[in-house]
Amino acid sequence: MNGLKRKEKEIGLVDLDKAEEEMTAEHVEKQIQKDSHMHMAIALFLASTLGMVLVSRLLLNMPFVMIGILIIIEAVLAKLLNDSVLWLHLIIMLVQAAFGFAFHKGFFLIAAAVYYFLMLIVLKLLELE
Repeated sequence: MNGLKRKEKEIGLVDLDKAEEEMTAEHVEKQIQKDSHMHMAIALFLASTLGMVLVSRLLLNMPFVMIGILIIIEAVLAKLLNDSVLWLHLIIMLVQAAFGFAFHKGFFLIAAAVYYFLMLIVLKLLELE
């Protein structure tokens, strides 16, 4: 054993290298889990957006512009109110459903409320560590 290796062993640098390797392994594991959450969030976002467009267009004959505007409004609203309390989200979804029935577009705005809820789930998935 040369002098440098012996000195490292005496002062404990060898153990620090092992701890650093273990921390790297934990970091890699956390990164893999974070990537998995991101992939689930992207898949949920794409599936819910496509579902909203298909349901609105094929079942309700809504114009694409109106669907697109509503999707953007719901996504921005979900992002802005992401850290709010649960009861506020429930009130927003109930108000959407009430407006839908008031303007004879109940199913459309219920679908919008469901889309809002799914966007909240997407945002929570992206925040997970």
